[in-house]
Amino acid sequence: MFEAYLAADGTGIRRDEIRSDGWFATTDLVELGEGTLRFLGRSDRVVKVLGELVNLANLESRLMGAWDGRVECRVLALEDARSGRQLVPVFEACMPDGAGETVRRLNASLPGYSRLKEPRVIPKWPRTPLGKIDLKALEECIADR
Repeated sequence: MFEAYLAADGTGIRRDEIRSDGWFATTDLVELGEGTLRFLGRSDRVVKVLGELVNLANLESRLMGAWDGRVECRVLALEDARSGRQLVPVFEACMPDGAGETVRRLNASLPGYSRLKEPRVIPKWPRTPLGKIDLKALEECIADR
């Protein structure tokens, strides 16, 4: 992984010198081909909902804080025809006591575009070979329900 500013020069894409005059980091992940870039996603957990940026990791942290970190939760941004995305909290194995009420209390403090839907439960987190929660597989599993 590297950090760079890229510029089109009419014949392709070239690496440009890092500048601070109005440029900003996007945390986009791209694959650099022969003069082309292919967008792969983002390196952070920020999504757009109704044109506003929402930090999913922040929402997860606030939810898990209700149980002092004893409960693991992931917030997924699932495709939605009306708003573009709906934010769904997911728990493993069983719903923690008071999860619905905790989501309602959190929603009362959030702007409309970042409010969470009803929480869902998955029997077991899908994991990558390195033991991390596989968010793509989790999204597919929840979207199929």
